[in-house]
Amino acid sequence: MDILNKIKQIQSLSEIGIHYSKNDFELMRNQEISDLCFSVLSQITDIPEQDLKVKIIESDSRF
Repeated sequence: MDILNKIKQIQSLSEIGIHYSKNDFELMRNQEISDLCFSVLSQITDIPEQDLKVKIIESDSRF
């Protein structure tokens, strides 16, 4: 489903933002975007947010 890929892409961009945040505001904003993405993905897929986080971290660590 294309929407899932778009949400994962937004989540990945927020993770990059978290990594390169220069201040607390940027860090909190990107963390909130990441949390929202996981919440939406969880609602769409019926997979708990924590399980999604583990799966995405595992898939990102392969690169």
